[in-house]
Amino acid sequence: MPDEDFENRVFVNCPYSDDYRDFQRAIIFVLMRLGYEPCLAAQVSNSGQLRMDKVREQIRDCRHSIHDLSLVIASRKGELARMNMPYELGLDLGARWFGEPPLNSKVLLVLEGERGSVKKALSDHAGFDLRTHEGQMEELLCELRSHFYSHLSPL
Repeated sequence: MPDEDFENRVFVNCPYSDDYRDFQRAIIFVLMRLGYEPCLAAQVSNSGQLRMDKVREQIRDCRHSIHDLSLVIASRKGELARMNMPYELGLDLGARWFGEPPLNSKVLLVLEGERGSVKKALSDHAGFDLRTHEGQMEELLCELRSHFYSHLSPL
């Protein structure tokens, strides 16, 4: 069950690739600067633990989450779409929709690279307020700041 740090932890579901590394670092920096604790499955070093167990534990232990789906769509003919990030988004939504308190209070930020791109590949997600960063660092930082400032508790 979630502990007392549940409110300040953020599950970060983003691509682990060279072309996303600067974005990942920016997300971690902004979260830490705002007083949140970023949680990424890759930060848990335990070869004896399945990655999905790490993801499940982090989803359970974090009130907040960021799901960047900007790189889930195949960019070239014959290339496969990356399905792990939408899968983890689905697990997180399931925890929010079907979980007992405090899981049902989870807050999600879902990002896409280009406006409308996720709806093409994940049409069931239509109607949700996705935020777009257009592959631009400045836009990513603005989206992070506006989302998390709206959820900060007054000091």
